[in-house]
Amino acid sequence: MLKNRKAVLEKRGDLVKRCNEIVDKADLEKRSLVDSERHEFEGISVELAAIDSELYKDDTDRIIRRNSGNCINVTRERNGFGEEPLRQNSGNEKRFSYALGQTMRQMVGLDSHIEKRAIVSAGSALIQNPNIVDEIIFSLQSRNPLVDAGVQFVNIDNNKQMPRVTAYPTANWVNEAGTVGASDPTIDGLKWELKDVAVLVKVKNNVLYDAAIDVQRLITEVAERAINDAILKAMFYGATGSNQPAGIDNFAGALVVDMGTDGAALQNYNPFVSATRKLMDVNIGKNDVSFIYNPSVAETIALFVDSTAQPLNPPKMITDLRYLETTAVKSDYTQGATANTTRIYGGDFSKMVVGLGGSFSITLDQSYAAELTTGFLIHARLDMKPLFENAFCTIKGITT
Repeated sequence: MLKNRKAVLEKRGDLVKRCNEIVDKADLEKRSLVDSERHEFEGISVELAAIDSELYKDDTDRIIRRNSGNCINVTRERNGFGEEPLRQNSGNEKRFSYALGQTMRQMVGLDSHIEKRAIVSAGSALIQNPNIVDEIIFSLQSRNPLVDAGVQFVNIDNNKQMPRVTAYPTANWVNEAGTVGASDPTIDGLKWELKDVAVLVKVKNNVLYDAAIDVQRLITEVAERAINDAILKAMFYGATGSNQPAGIDNFAGALVVDMGTDGAALQNYNPFVSATRKLMDVNIGKNDVSFIYNPSVAETIALFVDSTAQPLNPPKMITDLRYLETTAVKSDYTQGATANTTRIYGGDFSKMVVGLGGSFSITLDQSYAAELTTGFLIHARLDMKPLFENAFCTIKGITT
């Protein structure tokens, strides 16, 4: 473990704060960064990459030690960044990288004075430096809406399996002549099955050439948002035997709370209580449960009222759980004779791991040159695996 982790995180927080101050000042004054600001920003970026590499090694250690099953949670090291979820790490939790945007500018001959973050050659770039790949992975995680629910992002280069505990051995009391009974293997591995995800980003040439740091930031944000959107949708419903990960809808071991043959509207918090109980029955800690749903469900919950038309408060059992909404949750399921139903996904999302395959590639696309626009095709390989399928519970057949 990293002995001075707290000091490293504090230093990182200070560096991120300074980067934000530089960018915010330029934004406030509605201008691009001046040379002195740009050089300071780039110097800090290099230092942050080194720190992130150190933290990543420590995080990987923690993930392996923490993923010892779903029976006992000793601490709340849900994401490998400290004893509380990322959102509570005193402002140190967000780790943004502009490596994708910077590489794109270098591909068209700009920013040659800056250390290259990729191998750039003949209209293509390959980002494979582990430090830079880690930096992008941290940035993807920071922008992912489910980071507060505990979803883990890891670099799986040279790591073809994720170890997990399948069962705990039984300790035996033995006498002097006694023997200890044999037990089944308790640790196996989840094999990664990498899938391809790609996004095309088009940038007007005048912006690409003139905006420098601003366009680096914006290109990266747009690309990472698109990749995260694909990750979210695959995580919820995906497809088996296809070109994307399976998704919770296809987990044979996932738990279910059914709203009825033809579905029904949410009237109260009872389905949330039922789902939480099911998860607790398989030794998921109550405080580790998050619920994720479509914004239409968020509206329904906000309008819950009691018999006197007063706002309905959730039962104490589920009051302190995390509730998140995203449009990535579909609302076009068919339940019996009812179309356009939606679902709620509950569970311990720290048991969901997104693995990225060690590199990112970018290809220059000049198909839009006549429009004075440059295209960049970003490609990555990834997969996502549940450590335990029954760490998740779906509330199905919700009408809105």
